Amino acid sequence: MRKRVAEILMTIAKILPFVVMLALVALYLPNKDAVSVDSILRYTPDNLWLAALAVLAAYAVKSLSVFFPLLVLYAAAGLLFPLPAALLVNLSGLLVCVTIPYGIGRFAGKDLVDSLQKKYKKIARINEIKRGSEFFFAFFLRIIEFLPGDVVSMVLGASGMTYWKFAVGSLLGLLPVMVATTVAGSSLSDPTSPVFIV
Repeated sequence: MRKRVAEILMTIAKILPFVVMLALVALYLPNKDAVSVDSILRYTPDNLWLAALAVLAAYAVKSLSVFFPLLVLYAAAGLLFPLPAALLVNLSGLLVCVTIPYGIGRFAGKDLVDSLQKKYKKIARINEIKRGSEFFFAFFLRIIEFLPGDVVSMVLGASGMTYWKFAVGSLLGLLPVMVATTVAGSSLSDPTSPVFIV
């Protein structure tokens, strides 16, 4: 009896993240126009520490929503915090954003990869290409935006990729766009400034 209950709980634990993801996608799609830098700024606390926690929470939600645009979070942090703090908050947020789906993939394992391979034919090629450096492979997939980032994180987690190679490769691949958008966000109030133009 206990074994059966444990199996049911394990199945629920594997399915629950996908139910949450579907719910977030269902909520996001009809309200995607409401997801903007202004809406994030409107709901962020004035206290900078609480604001940082709110932005990190938004990154956690984004990691399960697939469609939520990262650029909005980058720019919002650029407006909310001084530039060095904005870059640190965004880097921390990206770590949260790639880690959650990686963990889901690692937990769900091979079943997840098999189901995603049926949906996305490109995923079947990931395991073929991944034979070389895991670090470079994670970096490369982020640079070329081969698939939605959250899906990539889940597949790489499910494939058993070493976490630190995955995390460092992913962050370095996402870094150029994050830095550029954060800097642009920090100077958004003055679009004629050299920083914004560059």
